Amino acid sequence: MSEKGIKMKHEEKLHDRELGPCWVAHESEIKSVSPQLGERISEKLFVPGKDKLLLKEIISLINSAKEQICLASFLISDAELVDALLKAAEKGVDIYLLTASEAKLESEPAEDNEFEKKTTEEHKKLLGKLVGKVLVRTAHHLHTKFVIVDPNSDKPCGFILTSNLTTEALIRNPEIGVKIYGNEVKDLFQQFCTGFWNESERELLEAGKLSVVGETMRGYVPESFTSSYICYTTSRMSTIQENIIKLINDSKGELWACAFGFQQDNKVMETLVNASKQGRKVTVLARPRPHISSRDALLDIVQNGGNVYGLDWLHAKCIVAMVNGKYTAVVMTANIEDRSMVTGFETGILLDGKEAENLKDLMEYWMTQAQYKLENKVKRGDIQGKVKLWDGDKFVDKSVEPLYERNMGSLQAKKGKDVATAKPKSFPLPPDSTKLYHVHRYTWTALPAKQKTAT
Repeated sequence: MSEKGIKMKHEEKLHDRELGPCWVAHESEIKSVSPQLGERISEKLFVPGKDKLLLKEIISLINSAKEQICLASFLISDAELVDALLKAAEKGVDIYLLTASEAKLESEPAEDNEFEKKTTEEHKKLLGKLVGKVLVRTAHHLHTKFVIVDPNSDKPCGFILTSNLTTEALIRNPEIGVKIYGNEVKDLFQQFCTGFWNESERELLEAGKLSVVGETMRGYVPESFTSSYICYTTSRMSTIQENIIKLINDSKGELWACAFGFQQDNKVMETLVNASKQGRKVTVLARPRPHISSRDALLDIVQNGGNVYGLDWLHAKCIVAMVNGKYTAVVMTANIEDRSMVTGFETGILLDGKEAENLKDLMEYWMTQAQYKLENKVKRGDIQGKVKLWDGDKFVDKSVEPLYERNMGSLQAKKGKDVATAKPKSFPLPPDSTKLYHVHRYTWTALPAKQKTAT
């Protein structure tokens, strides 16, 4: 031992501390993905992006209308799109819009909704511009999103969207737009008529005031329609859920699912979990949200061997599987929840062949871009980097790092005690509460007790 003392160390190894359910920073293991996909995936499939191709396609579609435009969106808040509608109205085009009720918008929890408050306010403001030019009706269960043009013409065209008609959704979010033609549009028009004439509740006849739709203003249409392409949720039909369950049960091998919201006891969710239990590779893409119901549903996938990846702003909804050696898919406006698939007003479209395979490629690409992966009982020592932990129904963002080290200075042994007994009374926790560590290491210099000075 030198007169300067000895170097001492104390370590607390925290590798085995469980973090509970959490979103963990994800780095893709797939290194051979195709180059970044463009905004037009195929003839029918589009995704939002900075070039605004999807938004431009929708506006071009509106500009091409000669007779009629039918829109449905939970929200509408893109000024350029609204201007296109107003110009179409000036040309004499009949325009009908189905949107969410004001009560439904106000009831969405502020911490966990799929849109920002400013978007909601912009929605209300832009609706005011449409009064007298567009016939606007609302319904509490309306969640579908589509645009169709001239459905009764020889060349009807449109889009089914997972996104609302908002600027952010059509540029920023991971979403899917499916261009539709011919009979696809005509079949979707049947659902629009059902929503507009049978299931709407209020209509906007003057700015800022929604009036109850009177019985004389209804035009009840049959709801027993069927389609080879389009599936629905209405007050009397739930063919989206039926088609997805059939797709999963008829398929073999890998399954892909993508949605914004999930519910444990929803029948589609139960079918996905059962597929995972059977050893099938189930991959789910979701937006990391603190919502407890979605968390618990997604954990059922993880606990049974599936993988759940979190992608910021994700709002797309689809299922992709392989049936008889060919990819088959459903793209839908519905989340994997009863309020979408059982009691909502939603739309889906069936895809197969190359379009479904393109959608699978998109899911795989999004997985490589995912920022997080959902884990159930991960230990500190198993991870490093950003993590989202649950604190009740809220997220706490932290980072996990290998080592916290603190020098405690020099400490002197008490009189008559061995120098090795010189140590801190306590070891303070790291000062930054946003960081967690595998190891806490404390170092100090132990000095021998002071000796009496000879006199």
